Amino acid sequence: MRENPERAIETLIYRDVQKHENEMRLIQKQLPQAKAFYDAQTPDAKVRIDRDLEDVHPYNKDKAFVNAALREKDRQTRREFTNPANAPAVSKPSAGVRVAA
Repeated sequence: MRENPERAIETLIYRDVQKHENEMRLIQKQLPQAKAFYDAQTPDAKVRIDRDLEDVHPYNKDKAFVNAALREKDRQTRREFTNPANAPAVSKPSAGVRVAA
């Protein structure tokens, strides 16, 4: 670093740029699914997602949208697990059926 401080700065910046580009490639792959998920939601869920996006800078809007959609999907999944009435029934094996151990 002492011998070539400009190279050190460029290396640090390059690493940050690479990280951002990798994140944005992933976001671009997830964005169509996030939009489809958003369109299929109830008005209450859409309001929660929109509330998360209120103060987001336009530069970060896509990433924030995907993250908000994922949070809403996780919230709905957790609610299904905490409400056993809506959970899918799990069948127990019959008495004559052997289960591999």
